[in-house]
Amino acid sequence: MEIQQRKGFNMEKNNKTILITGASSGIGASFAKYLSSQGYKLIICGRDLEKLKNVNKDLKIEATLKSLDLKDSSQVKNFFLEIKKLEINLDGIVCSAGAHQVKPLRLTKDEDYLEMFKSNFLTSSNIISNFQKILNEGSSIVLISSAAAKRSAAAVSAYAAAKLALLGLVRSSALELAAKKIRVNMISPGVVETEMTKIFLSSIGDEAAESVRLRHPLGLGRDEDICGLLEFLISSKSSWITGQEIVIDGGFSIN
Repeated sequence: MEIQQRKGFNMEKNNKTILITGASSGIGASFAKYLSSQGYKLIICGRDLEKLKNVNKDLKIEATLKSLDLKDSSQVKNFFLEIKKLEINLDGIVCSAGAHQVKPLRLTKDEDYLEMFKSNFLTSSNIISNFQKILNEGSSIVLISSAAAKRSAAAVSAYAAAKLALLGLVRSSALELAAKKIRVNMISPGVVETEMTKIFLSSIGDEAAESVRLRHPLGLGRDEDICGLLEFLISSKSSWITGQEIVIDGGFSIN
């Protein structure tokens, strides 16, 4: 639970400082590597400190690291107080922490819905409710959802429901934070080739996995396909966009 601060952390520079959750693996780690290559200063967090350290080795600018459970509101509040004590203000937040579950509806229990809600919703709402207090005027918040919430599939009821809940959070918080010119938007990607994706595809069998691929007319996504859109939403180029869900899925939702 100790925060590990990067060397040479100098808030007097004009570079933007971005907080990325779920940065220890998958698309969150890709976001960290990409934004670092573009000169952003980063605070990255996740549950596994060793994985965060490995991600940090690949960054162009050493990041500030934090290991915590984002589902735990008390841990998130303490994390916020640590960052506030360091007198760090943020220019953006990327909420990419989440979890996936494949389970038929007849087998899905209350605890499955609760776990998906905690992993995919509370991990974002806990961060936004605390860290919006140290966002600079004109900042941007980007949540990562899923195209499964636009065009779903069988056996992902709990996951899709939790991702759909994020849209309500985006729209309401966008209105609430507009007075400070803080934008809140959501990216809903199709299936992107990450380690979590490989585990998911292997769990559903070869035939079903091939069906998933065929439902993406432009093929499965790559990390870099999402990173460009993310940077656009983080940057001032999207200064008049808020409360929106942007789908980037290689044609999945229209197929």
